[in-house]
Amino acid sequence: MPIALVYAVVVLIWSTTPLAIFFSNADFGFSLSVLLRMAIGVVLVWLLLAIGKRKLLASRNDWRVGALASIGIFPAMPLVYWATQFVPTGLVSLMFSSSPFFVGGLSWFVLGEAMGARKVAGVCVAFVGMAIIFLDQMQFGMQTVYGILVLIASTFFFSCSAVLLKKYNAHTSPLQQAGGSMLFALPGLLVTWLVVDGSVPSAVNWQPSLALLYLAVVGSVVGFSGYFYLLKNLTASSVSLISMLSPVLAMGWGFLFKGEVVNIIFLTGAAILLLGLGVYSGVLKVRRRAKGLAHVEPNV
Repeated sequence: MPIALVYAVVVLIWSTTPLAIFFSNADFGFSLSVLLRMAIGVVLVWLLLAIGKRKLLASRNDWRVGALASIGIFPAMPLVYWATQFVPTGLVSLMFSSSPFFVGGLSWFVLGEAMGARKVAGVCVAFVGMAIIFLDQMQFGMQTVYGILVLIASTFFFSCSAVLLKKYNAHTSPLQQAGGSMLFALPGLLVTWLVVDGSVPSAVNWQPSLALLYLAVVGSVVGFSGYFYLLKNLTASSVSLISMLSPVLAMGWGFLFKGEVVNIIFLTGAAILLLGLGVYSGVLKVRRRAKGLAHVEPNV
């Protein structure tokens, strides 16, 4: 499968996911919505593997990979679903773009990988952008502030999963990895639904139902598999570009389908945050010319 096509599809899916989550929460509630999404996703992956005469968990390594990958779903995903009730969908995607910073810090702590001056500079720049966004969103009340903090926690768990998978150097197919992660996350998601809500809606409109199916089929099966496929075939800096592209599209989708409007302060903070991500990931490399003047060059 062409990597460029997979890359474009994953960017598109990631940019539309926050908006789809918002719509699916309308009738199902956040806890039931994420539970049903992963349950449907597991069944679909199992069917696809069965057609190819492959098992979902064929070895001990597959079990370990599924368990480690599931941390990126539970507890990460219920936190995202909850926060989407109070945070603009574009901001949800933007907060998740901070995952490379967490991955870098955890890789330094767990794997002993050096951060380097460029990465430290990128983190500092991104922190300024995040602070501007945080201060701007405080005007909308404490629920929005709590939502942002919960999104940061979710990003941390997602990053923990990525680093642990990197540490154990798992060799599992992208589809198996996607299915295993959802399967291992189901018990936690079920308990969350029972504790938080435990009820089933008596009537559901077409829009939340369509959003749920989109998340299960496209977001989980296609999106997760595509992401794991890219991790196997591209450099980390190339994959991290997804985190820069998807928030821009997500803000556009939020404006078109939800009427979300952002001010100049938010846009300034978002631009600074993405600039920091670009410096951190190496997409924008700061070098010195022979005359000693600093300039920024694209990482081609």
